Amino acid sequence: MTIERSSGAGAPGTTADTVAANKVVVTPVGNLAADDAQEAFQELDADLTAHMDDTAGAHAASAIANTPAGAVVATTVQAAINELDVDLTAHFADATDAHDASAISNVPAGAIVATDVQGAIDELDADLTAHINDTVDAHDASAISNVPAGAIAATTVQAAIDELDAEKQPLDGELTALAGLTSAADKLPYFTGAGAAALADLTSVARTLIAQTTQALMRSVGLGLSDISVRVTKSANQSINDATSTLVTFDTEVFDTDTMHNNVTNNSRLTVTTAGKYLVGFTIGFAANATGLRLIDLSKNGVLAAPPLFLSGTELAGASSYFSGSVLINLVATDYVEIFARQDSGGALNVNSDSVFWAVKMN
Repeated sequence: MTIERSSGAGAPGTTADTVAANKVVVTPVGNLAADDAQEAFQELDADLTAHMDDTAGAHAASAIANTPAGAVVATTVQAAINELDVDLTAHFADATDAHDASAISNVPAGAIVATDVQGAIDELDADLTAHINDTVDAHDASAISNVPAGAIAATTVQAAIDELDAEKQPLDGELTALAGLTSAADKLPYFTGAGAAALADLTSVARTLIAQTTQALMRSVGLGLSDISVRVTKSANQSINDATSTLVTFDTEVFDTDTMHNNVTNNSRLTVTTAGKYLVGFTIGFAANATGLRLIDLSKNGVLAAPPLFLSGTELAGASSYFSGSVLINLVATDYVEIFARQDSGGALNVNSDSVFWAVKMN
């Protein structure tokens, strides 16, 4: 490095001498430590090179000026970067600022010849619509896979169709007849002849009846005819005084389904707990005696309920005499029926222990 120096006092146009830069004195200033021009130049060169190569010493973007241009109004590089980042984020998030598909180029490939994205989409849409609407280009059913399910084992649509066709119910006259009926509530289809059908009424009552599995359930549940009945007898003979109407007592139950009799309390009575029409009957036996008459009365709540039965003792000499009878009576809860026996043989006479008294609800 050289410096020209004039021979005079710096007058212009004078003859110059060449001086080496290391001979020129420099006063250190700022970050420069050199005391001659050559060392100062070398120090500045090293600092500038380090500045260019080392990011640690680079200027902050906010310290670098930017000239506003286009849509960017920032006056520093950092502010310009921030402004561009905000705009780009908004561009990606807002469909309003998105690029139109017609402005995005597309490289034609395959059967697509469009050179922009919108054109390619329109082309694909037209091709797909044509494919769906045109049976000529439709896929063959045998080429479409099927996932076996239920009773269908086929793995293609065509095979599944064939399988269903083979398993369908064949056309039948009886099925055609049934299909011709109009279904309705409480109706039952039935055949009136070969290939002919009609509808019959089937009420809820009828359905309840035929739903029962035994005759007993059909009677009790289906028809509402509960098994309400009682039959009683005696454990010993009972003495009846001469010419005296006497209540016949019964101390042994054969069966009693509705608590109508008590073997101890008022055991002459059959007392109704469920209202209805009852068939009440009896068989009363007297010991053998040829004298006088025998009389049986059936009473309801202590009042005669049926004509009395008479029998002449002279007609039954040497054998017990038995009276049997029955009557249909309408009874309500707490009504009771009893048997009165009377004889005029001239002395006491037994009513036999095998006598029976019974009742059964008819509805």
